[in-house]
Amino acid sequence: MVLAIIAIGLLTNLIAWRWRKFANVIIYEEALYSIAMTFVPYDYGDFDTLVILQNYIIVYIMTAVKTG
Repeated sequence: MVLAIIAIGLLTNLIAWRWRKFANVIIYEEALYSIAMTFVPYDYGDFDTLVILQNYIIVYIMTAVKTG
């Protein structure tokens, strides 16, 4: 399972490197996935505030930074 996830990550990185216009799609997809995963009930332990900060950073990247 872990090797499949690594292979998918490498494939998306190669696609983004080859076609720069596709990089925006990957960034937005990853950001939306990370935000959606915060709605899943999970005990983050001592990292609750870190997860919230990560989501703030993701939203900032999605809205304020233009790649290319």
